[in-house]
Amino acid sequence: MRRWIYLAFSLLVFGAQAGQLPLTVNQIGLMLRAGYSSNSLMHELSTRHFANTVDETNEKVLVKAGASAELIAALKSGIYSLSPEKTAAVQQQIAAEEQRRAEQSEASRKSEAAYQAGVVRERSAKPAPIGP
Repeated sequence: MRRWIYLAFSLLVFGAQAGQLPLTVNQIGLMLRAGYSSNSLMHELSTRHFANTVDETNEKVLVKAGASAELIAALKSGIYSLSPEKTAAVQQQIAAEEQRRAEQSEASRKSEAAYQAGVVRERSAKPAPIGP
């Protein structure tokens, strides 16, 4: 019985880790603005890695968000970067996820519009109640 519990727990942990994509500049900036320290971000980067490059624009974004010089230097040096093949695969995965979200948003918008049209139709079709 314990083996099954350990197996289930292991699968849960590995599944949770597998679902985490490497961090991007936008995510790092958001984490910094949310209160993460540069040191905690470096720890997170050591497990999840970095899926972008730090150019002048991205560096300005990070500095504005509160990144330390040490964090920016580490990102520029490529310590946390993925290999070019993995980076390309991750970028495709991110693009596919964004496409899926856009499709879901559009489907939700259409569903909401259809619901609202149905409500309007229903309200306008009912005759007004006649008073006593």
